[in-house]
Amino acid sequence: MLHISTMATAAPQVNPTTIPSQDLNGPITPDLPNTTARYEAERAKRLKDQGANQYIDPSQNAKFRKYLADPWIEAGTPVHRPVPHNGHCKVAIIGAGFGGILFAVKLIQEGYSASDLLLIDPAAGFGGTWYWNRYPGLMCDVESYIYMPLLEEMGYMPRQNYASGEELRGYIEQVAGKYGLHDRAMFQSSTQSAMWDEEKQAWRLAITERPKGGTESHIEVDCDFVLLASGLLNNVKLPQGIETFEGHMFHTARWDYEYTGGSQEDPQMARFADKRVAIIGTGATAIQAVPQLAKFAKELFVVQRTPSMVDERGQRETDPKLWKAKIANKKGWQRERNENFCAFVSNHDPKPAEDLVNDGWTKCPSMSALVGGPKEVTMENVAQHVSELHAMDILRTDRVRRRAEETVNDPETAKVRSGPT
Repeated sequence: MLHISTMATAAPQVNPTTIPSQDLNGPITPDLPNTTARYEAERAKRLKDQGANQYIDPSQNAKFRKYLADPWIEAGTPVHRPVPHNGHCKVAIIGAGFGGILFAVKLIQEGYSASDLLLIDPAAGFGGTWYWNRYPGLMCDVESYIYMPLLEEMGYMPRQNYASGEELRGYIEQVAGKYGLHDRAMFQSSTQSAMWDEEKQAWRLAITERPKGGTESHIEVDCDFVLLASGLLNNVKLPQGIETFEGHMFHTARWDYEYTGGSQEDPQMARFADKRVAIIGTGATAIQAVPQLAKFAKELFVVQRTPSMVDERGQRETDPKLWKAKIANKKGWQRERNENFCAFVSNHDPKPAEDLVNDGWTKCPSMSALVGGPKEVTMENVAQHVSELHAMDILRTDRVRRRAEETVNDPETAKVRSGPT
């Protein structure tokens, strides 16, 4: 996948700041100027005046319209309509990924019935980004014990501390089954508009049905409430100029196992044995897919704009005894574990006495720059706040950069590869 920052504001000036080091061996003064200069150079590459218009829109390009097609469903599969044209439901949920499922389950837990709900999604199944993405190596980089919702209610133990995409998709199907949501989902369908009807005191939804291999049709339904859970991780991005490539091509979110061989369950891509393969982008998707591709491709080229920061995963199988004794050992354990995790990544002060998750995220208090934290940031202290975040972050980023330099044999390649994220 390609990742782009569209924020065009100038970065605050950053000065070196003395803070306690992560290993508690005393104060240090990070040498930030060279690092922050590199950050600015990499940031400049990512900023484009045209924003999202820099990408080819597959819906407007006949050659690339196939990237919008669903490879995971048979052509001719009809659209199931839980609510008929001009019908009514109490709650419409736009999106059937993890967010949409959670909305539905929480409503049911509060007294609604599944028959009160309508879930609408252009995919042909539950899962959102985990439905579309099935590329080899796909995993979630957040601990499964906190990422996978409703573990307590489902009585489910994740297989590993970081779950595979296959497990996540299968699990959310189980959740949907337990709460009777399969019959309430309108798949292969997109919500085009939601207009409030003052006279009816209801929302009027315009929905387009796009069955694979079938005819597009349109219906309208009324509902009392609309909940948005459409997400933002499913949009295919294609760079300008790629239309001149004449070889076989596909997007990672529509992985073509028919061409590569193998499957998500068993990604033995034997048909790549005589192929020269290029992958564009080095974001989280490529970080996972590239090692798998390298096992099978005759030659593999990785096209990089901005280096990614790659730390150790620390993957391990879930120990059933440890699971029962230390993790799922009391009512409310998952909420407590989530709150504990958030306290560390949000850089709360003081932090909890015990780090329950204890992984790379909880050792990254500078993540509070993204997710927020309890500190009050004003116009007067914002520059100092950013300076402190940089000084805090360099302790971790320098370690990760050194790891890349030690792993990559060619010094020049290592220097480029270990740039800031």
